[in-house]
Amino acid sequence: MEGWPHETVSPGTLCQRDEPAQDEEWLCAEELGWIWDGDGHEDGLEQSLFQLPAEARPAREVNLKADRAHRALLSDPGIDMTTALSLCKTNSDASTPSSESIVCLEDHQPGYAYGEGLPVATANAELFEPAEPRVLTRVPETLIGELGRLLPKELRDKVVVLYFRHVHPLCPVVDEYEFAKIYRECRRERDLFLRFDVMLFMAMMFVGFAHVEKSELAKSSVSTILEGQNALLGHVKSLYNNSFTSTNPTTLTCVCVLLSYWSPFNLDTQVNSRWVARAFLHARQARLEDPDYDSGTMFSRRKIIWWCCVLRDRLVSVGLRRLHRLHKVESRWGPVTTMDFGAEAVLPQFMGAESKRIMMAAFIWMCDLTQLINDIGTFHVDRKFQREWRDVSSSGDSDHDLLLDEMLQCSAYESRLKEWKVRFKQDMAGAMARESVDMSKVPLRMPQLVNLSLFAALYRPYLKVIQPESRFGTQFRTLAAAKVKEASAKVVKTVYKIFSESRVEHVPLAITAWIALPLAVCELDWHATGGKSSCLSVNQRSDIMISLNALAERLCGVQPTYRLLSWVSSLISNQGQHSPSRATKRARSAGPDVRIPHAKPVASPGEEEDSEILDLVAGAVDLSLSSDEKM
Repeated sequence: MEGWPHETVSPGTLCQRDEPAQDEEWLCAEELGWIWDGDGHEDGLEQSLFQLPAEARPAREVNLKADRAHRALLSDPGIDMTTALSLCKTNSDASTPSSESIVCLEDHQPGYAYGEGLPVATANAELFEPAEPRVLTRVPETLIGELGRLLPKELRDKVVVLYFRHVHPLCPVVDEYEFAKIYRECRRERDLFLRFDVMLFMAMMFVGFAHVEKSELAKSSVSTILEGQNALLGHVKSLYNNSFTSTNPTTLTCVCVLLSYWSPFNLDTQVNSRWVARAFLHARQARLEDPDYDSGTMFSRRKIIWWCCVLRDRLVSVGLRRLHRLHKVESRWGPVTTMDFGAEAVLPQFMGAESKRIMMAAFIWMCDLTQLINDIGTFHVDRKFQREWRDVSSSGDSDHDLLLDEMLQCSAYESRLKEWKVRFKQDMAGAMARESVDMSKVPLRMPQLVNLSLFAALYRPYLKVIQPESRFGTQFRTLAAAKVKEASAKVVKTVYKIFSESRVEHVPLAITAWIALPLAVCELDWHATGGKSSCLSVNQRSDIMISLNALAERLCGVQPTYRLLSWVSSLISNQGQHSPSRATKRARSAGPDVRIPHAKPVASPGEEEDSEILDLVAGAVDLSLSSDEKM
């Protein structure tokens, strides 16, 4: 994929627009209370969200904000035709007088359905006839009843909100505005599945269920988050296995991208990497990588779905140490922009307008970071291949030159990571400080967290003994250990901020891949210094461990990381006055269910011994994360 031009608009500028604050809470309440706002006797989402008195609602002048937002998007020369038509229709509908004195979302509905697999609703629909068939997955007779027991209407409404607040900002494969329109108009599941694909909806419920509070489980037929996710996943798998040859490939792509968040670390063989591979299979069937392909899916929505595939591929492959799983991406798509989000960019359905801009900016920043993620992962794969297959007859200077070149490459990547961090901090500083009840800060912290963790991942391979007889190799190893420690300390401080400003229910399992090594390194430093580590204070470490334990109780995929930290503590206790090699032998019997790589004894203590122990711990983390893949 070609690099992005530096002259493109910085994603952080999205959060620097002036937005009137007095109407924002009302907008959020009104846009969240519509779903079952019909006859007044349905228990809708408004029961669990903001409620404002009628006199506090603003008058029709709110339409002027939508008009200005529409004009701003339509005036951009880069907007595609389908998005422009959608926004023009939405704006014209909004200008129609209404008998009500408040803004209703019905006034802003697009005249034709541009979402995936939805029926066309305009008289001129034949003008937009797609080349890609719109085929909805057939709904099994027994599924409606089982879904009603698993997700009663009140709980289902809440899971929908949880999905769009905590999953959609990280992976916006679903057209939020179009889904909200359909979901509001369909009171029964049968009606919903005639207009929105049942397989995609069940996949949305599957990932959204991970954020359900334990107290809400009393409304369901399951008693734990894992049990609920397993049940929903079972339905999605059954639908997928029976329908993947007939269902729209774009819909299947979205389903598989959402299923890539499944990482239970149990005996399940169909986990994250497998679903990423399936997502790319269906994406290429739908030719999502080709901007010129004529499809039934809106142009910009195809672009976002493709970027979600790329993003999940790189986060899973590099984060979980499966570099061989990285897909070679060739596409002519440019960077994601706010225009690509279509109507939801100006009429957000599940949060206020400013919060929505921040979440879109966070996703755009994460997409921006993916090129660095891919470059670092590819760099490590290539250099490992060169070291293992080099000509053994030409050693000495050639090995030295190879290692020197790697050191220079690491320095270049480190500079790029620092430059990205500076730009992100400058553009998103205001968003970081913003407090809002309708927005979780976890999606905003994720790009920052991944960036900091990449510093540690960049130097992690050099904790090993690459050239044991070379003084230069030893010095580079010592430098790598210092870099890993420094980066880990920054990551752990960010983890502390995440747990401090967000509820445990808001933290996704995907965070584990990027915090496991830094947490293990800081835990090692904590015990090695007798609790006098500079990484964290006593209270901060205690708060992190309590939150991590609570997260592990909710999500079984976090449990291996939590057990790994306990093993690190025992590793230091077992080491005592013994050499690292003896500590390694003891750690093998007391450690987690992974095989620890062999560690050669080091003659001299100090920095080399420190690198030895760090490599031992990092190896355990690598195997622990990658072991979720049973294929």
